[in-house]
Amino acid sequence: MFVLNLIYISLVFFMIVFSLHLMLTRHGNLFINRMLAIMLMARSFQYLYGWLTENGHLSELMFVYKVPNALLFIAPSAYYLYIKGFVTDQYKLGKYEWLHFLPGLIGLAEAIPWMMSTQDYRNEVLHAIGSQQSFFAHQDPGFMTHETSLMIRTGMFLVYIGASWVLVLRKGIFKSYASNRIGCNWVLLLLILATFGHSLVLSAMIWDQMNPELGHAGFLGAVRVSILIYICNIMFIFYQPRVMYGYAFVAASLDPPGRNGHHAPEVWQSFRFTEPDSRTNTSGQQAMGDANDDPLAGISRERIDRWKRSLLNLMEQEKPFLNPAFRLHNLAETLDIAPHHCSYLINIEFGKNFNQWVNEHRIEHFINLYQKNASTHTLEALAHEAGFSNRRTLHNAFLKVHGQPPGTYLQLHFPTSPDIVAKG
Repeated sequence: MFVLNLIYISLVFFMIVFSLHLMLTRHGNLFINRMLAIMLMARSFQYLYGWLTENGHLSELMFVYKVPNALLFIAPSAYYLYIKGFVTDQYKLGKYEWLHFLPGLIGLAEAIPWMMSTQDYRNEVLHAIGSQQSFFAHQDPGFMTHETSLMIRTGMFLVYIGASWVLVLRKGIFKSYASNRIGCNWVLLLLILATFGHSLVLSAMIWDQMNPELGHAGFLGAVRVSILIYICNIMFIFYQPRVMYGYAFVAASLDPPGRNGHHAPEVWQSFRFTEPDSRTNTSGQQAMGDANDDPLAGISRERIDRWKRSLLNLMEQEKPFLNPAFRLHNLAETLDIAPHHCSYLINIEFGKNFNQWVNEHRIEHFINLYQKNASTHTLEALAHEAGFSNRRTLHNAFLKVHGQPPGTYLQLHFPTSPDIVAKG
């Protein structure tokens, strides 16, 4: 029992501290940091509630019985938005995505009657929970019981997990497994464990209702399994911390000690990734105007030159930009460089942000394809072959790079094949 209590409270402590770190940090992708923090904080309150109930800490249980319910009701949508942000490199909440958080109002409405009830009534409810050794009270001041609330939230989680599976499969993230092995493994781990864990909880609660004489033995067993699931997630992060590079974690300098025996300073400066559609200045220094400090400080020029050569060789020989799903983390994973180092390197060495740099390679490849296949392929077909997801992205990229739409540019520079415009 002592070991189990130690695991319980250690896990709760770790999750609360890490979620606070994610909320307060200014490093990396702030959007998915916040979504992950919501998930961890909600789960930590659930585990804390279970530990307090099992150990009879009724006075402390009062503060976690219904108070965090608003957070618990938005955790399922935070899970989906985290997966979506991780897969699509999303940096902020979409125009209507705040609607996902409306169920939090249900949790708030559930918590208000509890917080406004008398002290004697709350003591009576908590005493019943402690004496019955049960997670759920039969008498409840809210408009639904704690057990009903948990079943609804578990069902919401399963719906959002299903939506996450559809999103991941539709985006074709696993087609890029070779270039983003760690990221794909992380998404797979989250989806598989979440699917298994929440299906188990829902099944256990249904089983408990069919076997009331056994109390809540099924739910208790499901909670134990869910703890093991979170421990698996934590072990994966410890084993592959680079899955958080550019997000919650920032890589330190990997250069060996200098000649004077002193180590190069670690790099913990604040930074922000450039948003995919943001309009940034093409000047290398101005493109990273949000970063007051140089993330490459303390890294030798020799190492930077080696990274630059690796970047150029990869783009010229393997042409990863031909995959429309190619992202900064794919490039960083392939070259074994922290994403924020990779982003800043492109900004400084090439004077462009990542998306501009990649689109220039795609446009160059598109023009080469056009010269060879103008008579047999449409613009849209050539755009797909060059790594553009559709003709609109090709059009926008041409406007930014050449100041002209592709049809106009091609007619001007390749007048011998005017039929391509009609076919496009």
